[in-house]
Amino acid sequence: MRRCSEFRVHMEHVDGKETEDLGKLAETIFTLRGKAIDLGPDFEKGAEALFSDLLSSWSRICDRQKKIRELIVRRQPAA
Repeated sequence: MRRCSEFRVHMEHVDGKETEDLGKLAETIFTLRGKAIDLGPDFEKGAEALFSDLLSSWSRICDRQKKIRELIVRRQPAA
């Protein structure tokens, strides 16, 4: 996803001026400041794989946090 980094950073700093360069899209090729990103099927597959990996990681983190909270509650003395 490094190829999207420059685009993302640029878009985060758009302030609405009419002179801002928002890039150009022709077919599946997006061009911004002379750099091109092919948004075709390979890009889509890579983005889907990254999203899937992120969801899997977040699920594992949430499960681990839930187990930690359960252990903490079990160790707390009854009121």
